Amino acid sequence: MGTYTLKDLPDEGTKFARVITWVLTQADPVGQAIPIIEYQDRTVQVEGTFGAGGTGFFKGSNDAVNFHTLRDPLGVFLIYSAPDVRQVLEATAWVRPELTSGDGTTSLTVTLFMRKTRQ
Repeated sequence: MGTYTLKDLPDEGTKFARVITWVLTQADPVGQAIPIIEYQDRTVQVEGTFGAGGTGFFKGSNDAVNFHTLRDPLGVFLIYSAPDVRQVLEATAWVRPELTSGDGTTSLTVTLFMRKTRQ
């Protein structure tokens, strides 16, 4: 399972905004699921080499077992076959990216930006 890296964005140590990054390949096609219940705003960016038929999905779950493809605010599923940045509509407890298809050249970097609502 593809591990992630986490980066807190500068904000006086409050962890108001964070960036999570996964790298997916055919050998490691499923990103490690992470709990992100305190972050309401979420945007996913996908970059990299899609190879022949490579497709990335951004999925969510409330039980950390059953993951389903999330959507953007227009109701379009977060399925990527080319580089793109899109907002996430659903606020699920857990999220993770997944790679399907592709070939030996397929390598996607999935970056999730998330931020808390200021009080």
